[in-house]
Amino acid sequence: MDKLLEHTGADSIMVARAAWYNPSIFRGCGPVTVREAVQQYMKFCIDYECPLHILKYTMGKFRGAFKDNESSLEVTKHIETRLIYKYFGLDDYYDEVTCKRVSANIQEEFQKNKTTKAGQKLQSTKRRANSDDLTKHSEALLLRGRY
Repeated sequence: MDKLLEHTGADSIMVARAAWYNPSIFRGCGPVTVREAVQQYMKFCIDYECPLHILKYTMGKFRGAFKDNESSLEVTKHIETRLIYKYFGLDDYYDEVTCKRVSANIQEEFQKNKTTKAGQKLQSTKRRANSDDLTKHSEALLLRGRY
């Protein structure tokens, strides 16, 4: 692409059809195979929890990633995200990221519960202290005959 820009003197290039078959043509360091481009895209989908319907739609558009149209239809008909990733050899990566995410969520929930329980305990202690102060104040007023 750089050679084309230099040769023509154009400011930019618009490529539409080629991107359907291999979106990596926009890489500055040169394109990779379609399968590699799709795997890189799918890793982003795994990392950022891409919804299944978006993943299926996009996979239907990566025409060059499949050996034939039947394979594309076969992959996009799966109802499980993991099966789509498995088709591209990313099921282990998906499992690893999912486990880390679940573990982080469990730890976060534990910390939240721990903080909440500590806060509840502190509030309970403050209520008891306030109640004790009120009781002492009431007793003092009763002893003085003002209540």
